[in-house]
Amino acid sequence: MLTNGQMKQKVVSSQHKEVCTITEKSKSKPLSTVIILTVIIVLTVFIALVSFGSYAMASTINLPRTGQTTCYDENGNKLDCAGTGQDGDVKAGVVWPNPRFTLNGDLTITDKLTGLVWAGNAGTPTVGSCVGGEMVWKKALDYVACLNAAKYLGHGDWRLPNINELESLVNAGQSNPGQWLGTQGFTDVKPFLYWSSTTVAGLPAVARAFYMLESYMAGVGKSNGNEFWPVRAGRVGNLITPVSSVGSTVGTLI
Repeated sequence: MLTNGQMKQKVVSSQHKEVCTITEKSKSKPLSTVIILTVIIVLTVFIALVSFGSYAMASTINLPRTGQTTCYDENGNKLDCAGTGQDGDVKAGVVWPNPRFTLNGDLTITDKLTGLVWAGNAGTPTVGSCVGGEMVWKKALDYVACLNAAKYLGHGDWRLPNINELESLVNAGQSNPGQWLGTQGFTDVKPFLYWSSTTVAGLPAVARAFYMLESYMAGVGKSNGNEFWPVRAGRVGNLITPVSSVGSTVGTLI
Protein backbone atom coordinates (compact mmCIF):
# COMPACT_ATOMS: atom_id res chain seq x y z
CA MET A 1 0.00 0.00 0.00
CA LEU A 2 1.05 3.54 -0.72
CA THR A 3 1.54 5.84 2.17
CA ASN A 4 -0.13 9.24 2.24
CA GLY A 5 3.17 10.85 1.26
CA GLN A 6 3.63 8.53 -1.73
CA MET A 7 0.06 9.15 -2.92
CA LYS A 8 0.57 12.90 -2.71
CA GLN A 9 3.83 12.60 -4.63
CA LYS A 10 2.08 10.55 -7.36
CA VAL A 11 -0.73 13.09 -7.66
CA VAL A 12 1.77 15.95 -7.89
CA SER A 13 3.76 14.02 -10.51
CA SER A 14 0.61 13.40 -12.60
CA GLN A 15 -0.39 17.03 -12.38
CA HIS A 16 3.13 18.06 -13.43
CA LYS A 17 2.97 15.78 -16.49
CA GLU A 18 -0.45 17.19 -17.45
CA VAL A 19 0.84 20.75 -17.10
CA CYS A 20 3.85 19.90 -19.27
CA THR A 21 1.61 18.33 -21.90
CA ILE A 22 -0.67 21.38 -21.98
CA THR A 23 2.35 23.68 -22.17
CA GLU A 24 3.82 21.72 -25.10
CA LYS A 25 0.50 21.82 -26.93
CA SER A 26 0.16 25.54 -26.37
CA LYS A 27 3.71 26.05 -27.66
CA SER A 28 2.95 24.09 -30.86
CA LYS A 29 -0.10 26.18 -31.74
CA PRO A 30 1.78 29.35 -32.78
CA LEU A 31 4.04 27.28 -35.04
CA SER A 32 1.06 25.65 -36.77
CA THR A 33 -0.58 29.03 -37.20
CA VAL A 34 2.57 30.45 -38.79
CA ILE A 35 2.77 27.54 -41.22
CA ILE A 36 -0.89 27.92 -42.23
CA LEU A 37 -0.54 31.68 -42.71
CA THR A 38 2.62 31.16 -44.78
CA VAL A 39 0.85 28.67 -47.03
CA ILE A 40 -2.09 31.07 -47.50
CA ILE A 41 0.24 33.96 -48.38
CA VAL A 42 2.23 31.84 -50.85
CA LEU A 43 -0.96 30.61 -52.54
CA THR A 44 -2.35 34.16 -52.71
CA VAL A 45 0.84 35.47 -54.31
CA PHE A 46 0.93 32.55 -56.75
CA ILE A 47 -2.69 33.10 -57.83
CA ALA A 48 -2.05 36.82 -58.24
CA LEU A 49 1.02 36.18 -60.42
CA VAL A 50 -0.84 33.66 -62.57
CA SER A 51 -3.77 36.05 -62.99
CA PHE A 52 -1.44 38.92 -63.93
CA GLY A 53 0.44 36.71 -66.38
CA SER A 54 -2.81 35.64 -68.02
CA TYR A 55 -3.94 39.27 -68.26
CA ALA A 56 -0.60 40.32 -69.74
CA MET A 57 -0.79 37.54 -72.33
CA ALA A 58 -4.38 38.41 -73.18
CA SER A 59 -3.40 42.07 -73.54
CA THR A 60 -0.47 41.33 -75.84
CA ILE A 61 -1.02 41.44 -79.57
CA ASN A 62 1.13 39.90 -82.26
CA LEU A 63 1.27 41.95 -85.42
CA PRO A 64 1.68 40.13 -88.74
CA ARG A 65 4.49 40.44 -91.23
CA THR A 66 3.90 42.97 -93.99
CA GLY A 67 4.76 40.56 -96.80
CA GLN A 68 7.70 42.68 -97.97
CA THR A 69 10.83 40.72 -98.88
CA THR A 70 12.67 43.19 -101.14
CA CYS A 71 14.98 46.04 -100.05
CA TYR A 72 15.86 49.31 -101.79
CA ASP A 73 18.39 52.12 -101.56
CA GLU A 74 17.48 55.81 -101.26
CA ASN A 75 17.13 56.05 -105.04
CA GLY A 76 14.70 53.16 -105.29
CA ASN A 77 17.21 50.62 -106.61
CA LYS A 78 16.93 47.04 -105.37
CA LEU A 79 19.71 45.82 -103.14
CA ASP A 80 20.69 42.85 -101.00
CA CYS A 81 18.57 42.93 -97.85
CA ALA A 82 21.15 41.34 -95.53
CA GLY A 83 22.13 43.70 -92.75
CA THR A 84 20.10 46.69 -94.01
CA GLY A 85 17.63 46.66 -91.14
CA GLN A 86 14.81 47.25 -93.61
CA ASP A 87 11.48 45.48 -93.41
CA GLY A 88 12.51 43.02 -96.11
CA ASP A 89 15.58 42.13 -94.05
CA VAL A 90 14.03 41.84 -90.57
CA LYS A 91 10.64 40.39 -91.57
CA ALA A 92 9.29 41.08 -88.09
CA GLY A 93 5.87 39.77 -87.12
CA VAL A 94 3.69 36.69 -87.30
CA VAL A 95 4.43 34.42 -90.26
CA TRP A 96 1.56 34.23 -92.75
CA PRO A 97 -0.24 30.91 -93.13
CA ASN A 98 0.29 29.28 -96.49
CA PRO A 99 -2.07 29.49 -98.23
CA ARG A 100 -3.31 32.57 -96.43
CA PHE A 101 -6.87 32.55 -97.78
CA THR A 102 -9.47 29.79 -97.84
CA LEU A 103 -12.29 29.82 -100.40
CA ASN A 104 -15.47 28.74 -98.62
CA GLY A 105 -18.42 26.96 -100.23
CA ASP A 106 -20.71 29.96 -99.67
CA LEU A 107 -18.69 32.35 -101.89
CA THR A 108 -17.00 33.90 -98.89
CA ILE A 109 -13.25 33.87 -98.27
CA THR A 110 -11.61 33.40 -94.87
CA ASP A 111 -8.34 35.15 -94.11
CA LYS A 112 -6.52 32.57 -91.99
CA LEU A 113 -4.12 35.23 -90.72
CA THR A 114 -6.83 37.34 -89.06
CA GLY A 115 -9.87 35.06 -88.89
CA LEU A 116 -11.96 37.63 -90.78
CA VAL A 117 -14.42 36.42 -93.42
CA TRP A 118 -14.80 38.62 -96.51
CA ALA A 119 -17.32 38.53 -99.32
CA GLY A 120 -15.57 36.90 -102.27
CA ASN A 121 -16.95 39.59 -104.58
CA ALA A 122 -15.29 42.91 -103.69
CA GLY A 123 -17.20 44.89 -106.32
CA THR A 124 -20.12 46.09 -104.16
CA PRO A 125 -22.70 44.13 -106.18
CA THR A 126 -26.44 44.70 -106.28
CA VAL A 127 -28.14 42.01 -104.22
CA GLY A 128 -31.91 41.93 -104.60
CA SER A 129 -33.18 45.28 -103.34
CA CYS A 130 -29.68 46.22 -102.08
CA VAL A 131 -28.36 48.50 -104.82
CA GLY A 132 -24.57 48.31 -105.16
CA GLY A 133 -21.93 50.46 -106.82
CA GLU A 134 -20.13 53.51 -105.43
CA MET A 135 -22.00 55.20 -102.58
CA VAL A 136 -21.61 57.84 -99.89
CA TRP A 137 -20.58 56.72 -96.42
CA LYS A 138 -24.07 56.67 -94.86
CA LYS A 139 -25.42 54.73 -97.83
CA ALA A 140 -22.66 52.18 -97.32
CA LEU A 141 -23.88 51.61 -93.78
CA ASP A 142 -27.45 51.31 -95.08
CA TYR A 143 -26.26 48.90 -97.77
CA VAL A 144 -24.73 46.53 -95.22
CA ALA A 145 -27.96 46.63 -93.19
CA CYS A 146 -29.80 45.64 -96.37
CA LEU A 147 -27.35 42.77 -96.98
CA ASN A 148 -28.01 41.46 -93.48
CA ALA A 149 -31.76 41.63 -93.97
CA ALA A 150 -31.33 39.70 -97.21
CA LYS A 151 -29.01 37.14 -95.53
CA TYR A 152 -26.35 37.82 -98.15
CA LEU A 153 -24.38 34.61 -98.86
CA GLY A 154 -26.31 32.98 -96.04
CA HIS A 155 -25.19 35.35 -93.28
CA GLY A 156 -26.83 38.21 -91.39
CA ASP A 157 -23.83 39.67 -89.53
CA TRP A 158 -22.04 41.62 -92.27
CA ARG A 159 -20.58 45.01 -91.43
CA LEU A 160 -18.52 47.85 -92.81
CA PRO A 161 -14.89 47.00 -91.99
CA ASN A 162 -12.83 49.35 -89.87
CA ILE A 163 -9.64 50.83 -91.32
CA ASN A 164 -7.34 48.32 -89.62
CA GLU A 165 -9.31 45.45 -91.11
CA LEU A 166 -9.08 46.92 -94.60
CA GLU A 167 -5.35 47.50 -94.24
CA SER A 168 -4.87 43.93 -93.00
CA LEU A 169 -5.54 42.75 -96.57
CA VAL A 170 -2.43 44.52 -97.88
CA ASN A 171 0.63 42.65 -99.06
CA ALA A 172 3.42 45.23 -98.81
CA GLY A 173 5.48 43.13 -101.20
CA GLN A 174 3.02 43.85 -104.01
CA SER A 175 2.75 47.19 -105.83
CA ASN A 176 -0.95 46.67 -106.54
CA PRO A 177 -2.75 45.07 -103.57
CA GLY A 178 -6.07 44.84 -105.38
CA GLN A 179 -4.50 42.92 -108.24
CA TRP A 180 -2.70 40.61 -105.83
CA LEU A 181 -5.95 39.91 -103.96
CA GLY A 182 -7.41 38.88 -107.32
CA THR A 183 -4.82 36.10 -107.44
CA GLN A 184 -5.93 34.93 -103.99
CA GLY A 185 -9.49 34.08 -105.03
CA PHE A 186 -11.26 37.43 -104.70
CA THR A 187 -13.17 38.84 -107.66
CA ASP A 188 -13.86 42.37 -108.89
CA VAL A 189 -11.40 44.09 -106.55
CA LYS A 190 -11.54 47.62 -107.91
CA PRO A 191 -8.53 50.01 -108.07
CA PHE A 192 -10.47 52.64 -106.14
CA LEU A 193 -11.12 53.84 -102.60
CA TYR A 194 -13.00 51.53 -100.24
CA TRP A 195 -14.94 52.88 -97.28
CA SER A 196 -14.13 51.90 -93.70
CA SER A 197 -16.41 52.41 -90.71
CA THR A 198 -13.76 54.58 -89.02
CA THR A 199 -14.38 58.32 -88.70
CA VAL A 200 -11.37 60.66 -88.58
CA ALA A 201 -10.93 61.96 -85.03
CA GLY A 202 -11.50 65.72 -84.96
CA LEU A 203 -13.09 65.66 -88.42
CA PRO A 204 -16.48 64.00 -87.94
CA ALA A 205 -17.53 64.67 -91.55
CA VAL A 206 -14.54 62.64 -92.78
CA ALA A 207 -14.07 58.86 -92.71
CA ARG A 208 -11.08 56.62 -93.40
CA ALA A 209 -10.91 54.89 -96.76
CA PHE A 210 -8.32 52.61 -98.34
CA TYR A 211 -7.00 53.01 -101.88
CA MET A 212 -6.67 49.55 -103.40
CA LEU A 213 -4.58 50.65 -106.38
CA GLU A 214 -1.65 52.20 -104.58
CA SER A 215 -2.06 50.78 -101.09
CA TYR A 216 -2.59 53.81 -98.90
CA MET A 217 -5.15 55.07 -96.44
CA ALA A 218 -6.89 58.42 -96.87
CA GLY A 219 -9.39 60.60 -95.08
CA VAL A 220 -12.37 61.19 -97.36
CA GLY A 221 -15.42 63.43 -96.94
CA LYS A 222 -18.44 61.26 -96.15
CA SER A 223 -20.41 62.86 -98.98
CA ASN A 224 -18.05 61.32 -101.56
CA GLY A 225 -18.91 58.09 -103.34
CA ASN A 226 -16.64 55.08 -102.79
CA GLU A 227 -16.69 51.30 -102.99
CA PHE A 228 -17.59 49.08 -100.06
CA TRP A 229 -16.41 45.57 -99.13
CA PRO A 230 -18.46 43.70 -96.48
CA VAL A 231 -16.74 41.67 -93.80
CA ARG A 232 -17.81 39.50 -90.91
CA ALA A 233 -16.00 37.89 -87.99
CA GLY A 234 -15.69 34.18 -88.52
CA ARG A 235 -13.42 31.69 -86.77
CA VAL A 236 -11.13 33.58 -84.42
CA GLY A 237 -7.60 33.53 -85.82
CA ASN A 238 -4.20 34.67 -84.56
CA LEU A 239 -4.87 38.35 -85.06
CA ILE A 240 -8.57 38.94 -84.76
CA THR A 241 -8.22 41.15 -81.70
CA PRO A 242 -5.45 43.44 -82.91
CA VAL A 243 -6.87 43.76 -86.40
CA SER A 244 -10.30 44.68 -85.12
CA SER A 245 -9.05 47.29 -82.66
CA VAL A 246 -8.71 50.73 -84.19
CA GLY A 247 -6.12 53.10 -82.78
CA SER A 248 -4.65 56.37 -83.96
CA THR A 249 -4.03 56.46 -87.71
CA VAL A 250 -2.61 59.06 -90.06
CA GLY A 251 -3.42 59.53 -93.73
CA THR A 252 -4.14 61.92 -96.54
CA LEU A 253 -7.32 63.99 -96.52
CA ILE A 254 -9.26 64.15 -99.75
